[in-house]
Amino acid sequence: MNNSLKKRTNLKKISLRELSSASLTNGFFLGLQTLLFIVLTPMILKALGAETYGIWTMLMAITGLAGLAEFGIGGALVKYVAQYSQTTANESHELSTIISFSFIFLLCAGILVGGVMYALRYYISNKISSQTILPSEIEKTIIIAAIGMIPIFISQLCKGILLGLIYNKIICGVEFIKNAAIQISILLIGIHCNSIVNIITVNVGINIIILILLIIIVINVTKCYHIKINIKRPLIREFLNYSFFSWITNWGAILFSQADRLVVGLVLGPIAAGAYSICTGVAGRLNNLASSLTSVLVPFVSSYKVNGIGEDIRKAFYHSSRLVACLLAIIGIILIIWSKEILDIWISSQFANSYSDIFRILVICYVLFSMAAPGYNICLGLGRPELPAIVSFASAFLMILLVFILAPPFGLTGAAIANLVYSLAYVVNGYVAHVLGLKRVSFITKSIGPPIFVLLTVYLIISIGNYKLISLIITALISFIALLWMAINELSGNVLYTKR
Repeated sequence: MNNSLKKRTNLKKISLRELSSASLTNGFFLGLQTLLFIVLTPMILKALGAETYGIWTMLMAITGLAGLAEFGIGGALVKYVAQYSQTTANESHELSTIISFSFIFLLCAGILVGGVMYALRYYISNKISSQTILPSEIEKTIIIAAIGMIPIFISQLCKGILLGLIYNKIICGVEFIKNAAIQISILLIGIHCNSIVNIITVNVGINIIILILLIIIVINVTKCYHIKINIKRPLIREFLNYSFFSWITNWGAILFSQADRLVVGLVLGPIAAGAYSICTGVAGRLNNLASSLTSVLVPFVSSYKVNGIGEDIRKAFYHSSRLVACLLAIIGIILIIWSKEILDIWISSQFANSYSDIFRILVICYVLFSMAAPGYNICLGLGRPELPAIVSFASAFLMILLVFILAPPFGLTGAAIANLVYSLAYVVNGYVAHVLGLKRVSFITKSIGPPIFVLLTVYLIISIGNYKLISLIITALISFIALLWMAINELSGNVLYTKR
């Protein structure tokens, strides 16, 4: 065996310490990105104007939908790189097959998607044009965005490799730099020329620079594996089978995070789409937080799975479920109690008066289904992507359908309520509990039941009527004490499992 390969840390069993460290890293950088979002969003909205901001949101939604053509390769890479990043020469060949095939596939997919976007540029521009932006300008932005699909797709290869090797700090740092650069550039362009064409051009340029940086990093961290072009058909079939269900899951995620904004824009107009985007942008950070803290469970469980399902996986499932639920409930209560004040200070008093109730509904929806993130990622790590894929796609499809049905008569309130259907994600948690030998209802009730009860109680109290500041503070303190006690007790105590 090659000496350089021997020196590579054996990722066959990722320790709980590594799991915690990677999760905290993800959470830290998500906090930085959230801070950046909070600071820059009102400035960008003011610089671009409500209608231009709404158009930009819809264009980003189209780009997000186009990203579905990667066929789940990015998600599959995380699992298979973690599984085959071992210390034997044979497993190094397996890794070469996965990476070689993924590169070829993603390159072709990027070219194909870019071509389709170019061919549909006239149709798209006529659908989302406005009084302030001419269809010809939108056509130009679509052409530029089409060119930019290739670096976006190849970046998925680099991210999948690095996440599979638990280089979360690198990915999080690079993503933060990219998002900061994009948002700052949008702000500056909005202030100086307010050109949607220039905004997309700069975005594509930043994505190309980030891709070059990621390629350099990947080459350096994979030297010990001696990656070469190597194609093994049986492994590719297995890889594609997993990636197919990962792709179905991505359909659900993209429909949920992007298509709903596009539908709101088509049904209620660009201004409504912009407002909905801002509210879901804040509430969506809760889902991002849960995903960031638990996404490392995929390679963690994959590395343990070779030795069978053990107590460490059960512990990771229970502890992560309870801690994530407590954290989400605490943040959700803050946003619910002071939603109007937060939106007033952050955006404007007019925005707060118009959308604070919608914002509260979205917070409740996002907190509830985000608590299911640990089970979702453990299910992927166990190599069983079918159920998460079906549940994710079905939930997203139903949500989009409900937006079409509820938005015309009830406006943004109807669109916000439609998000609640995504709580079907708890089906995955029940399945994972069953696979791990735990009583499903008992496990879910004990792990996330108490935080949900505290959250919904606070929401009902706030919804009943207007309360003075002292009452709100007392309610918040009681809730925080209860949730912190649950979290501290979880961190310091031993967990008793009830097996079937």
